[in-house]
Amino acid sequence: MEILLNILALSMGFAIVVISIPQVIKIARAKKLYEPLDERKRHARDIPPFGGVAIFIGFVINTIVATESYVFESLKYIIASIILIFFIGLKDDFLVITVKNKLIVQIFAAVLLITLGNVHFTNLDGIFGLYQIHYFSTVFVSLFVMIGIINAFNLIDGIDGLASGLAMLAGTFFGV
Repeated sequence: MEILLNILALSMGFAIVVISIPQVIKIARAKKLYEPLDERKRHARDIPPFGGVAIFIGFVINTIVATESYVFESLKYIIASIILIFFIGLKDDFLVITVKNKLIVQIFAAVLLITLGNVHFTNLDGIFGLYQIHYFSTVFVSLFVMIGIINAFNLIDGIDGLASGLAMLAGTFFGV
């Protein structure tokens, strides 16, 4: 039964993204909502920035359906953190947000996930000769890694489709 639920969730998430992206792009073009070009962007022309909205909706619905039969206490904090990052990213697509303000929201989302969601490293499996590490060290290591990954995706977002493609690939491997 669980495998069927996972296949259903994956199919629903994929279908939502495939069906909604062309509609979202059509609406953005009709309303002339484009991401402003700057020196970091590598787009050949103006690009509607709403593809991430469709992927976000597909991901959230997929996650909720796929975890229906699991007791997963951290899920609400994972979703809350994702929502925070999603909205700061969406706002950043249209307005110039300072690095400081983006970093504050990113740190808040990561701390929420680490402290309340209890999602953090507990063992470094021998990296730098470290195995078990103290809780406070795990908070800082986990915070550093989460902020690093968030900003790595933010940096590659200037190339059309690269960030979403890599996110889907990473999500698929983590899901499997």
